[in-house]
Amino acid sequence: MRTPFGIWSLVAAITTFCSFSTTADCQWYAGPQVGGSSYPGLGYGGLGYGSGWGSAQTPMSANAMGMSALVHAQGSYNEQTSRAMINYQQAESQYIDNQQKWYSARQSVIRAAKAKSYEERQEAHAGLARADEFIASHQPLPLPNSELNPSTGQIVWPSALLAPDFEESRKALEALFQTRRKYGSTANLFTQIQNKTNELKDQLREQITKVAMADYSQARRFLDGLLASAR
Repeated sequence: MRTPFGIWSLVAAITTFCSFSTTADCQWYAGPQVGGSSYPGLGYGGLGYGSGWGSAQTPMSANAMGMSALVHAQGSYNEQTSRAMINYQQAESQYIDNQQKWYSARQSVIRAAKAKSYEERQEAHAGLARADEFIASHQPLPLPNSELNPSTGQIVWPSALLAPDFEESRKALEALFQTRRKYGSTANLFTQIQNKTNELKDQLREQITKVAMADYSQARRFLDGLLASAR
């Protein structure tokens, strides 16, 4: 059967129109039957009206695809946000753990330093105590005239006993030796000198960790000599 010339002209016009139109405007499907034959592209929707059977998008399918992309983007954003929160929590936990380890290490160093300082003080105390015992085990000699003037009763104190903490005891002993110079030695006066000298020894012993060993030994020998001079 011959195709009328007008039909082919219409097909050519549609083809030309599609070259300047979007894909959605040129949907293609088999049109209605005309005299037992079909005329492709001439049915309803051939110029973008209705829904065709080709691969082109319709407004509804385009909207569905847009919604799908939006949902996918929202899901991706939520996933990335969740990962970022997890990473932040892990970093915060690691920071807290590092701070706790640093504090624990610092406390260990402080405790070790305190223990070492305590041990050093104990060793110094023990050393001075041994020196104290050694001095006490030997018979002390009276002080020379350069340290105790027999004519004036003046006492030249060692540097360790010149501290303000010993001032009261120093003055008491100086007064007792002045009395001894004037009235001579008596049992009662010796007892008073002995008691004050022992008090000064106790005060010196309390400062055992604050006084250098050489100064402590010198002061202790001086007091023993002072007591021997009062006999």
